[in-house]
Amino acid sequence: MDEFIISKFDTMPEFLTSYDLINLGLFSNQNGTYLARSQGRSPSYIKIGRRIFYPKSCLIEWVKSHMHNGSMPKK
Repeated sequence: MDEFIISKFDTMPEFLTSYDLINLGLFSNQNGTYLARSQGRSPSYIKIGRRIFYPKSCLIEWVKSHMHNGSMPKK
């Protein structure tokens, strides 16, 4: 599964913006990314001036950490 996740990010730049995260479907809008950052629930980021950048490597780790095992309970 890790290879699948990493392959989805192969063509992306090294640093992504909040809009990139929205386009990936990780957040619904700009306010959602702001709220997640302010509550410590977003991927690690770098702030340069007023701009926010998410390193691709941190985003991959964050996505991996949010994966759940989809196994069904035994009857």
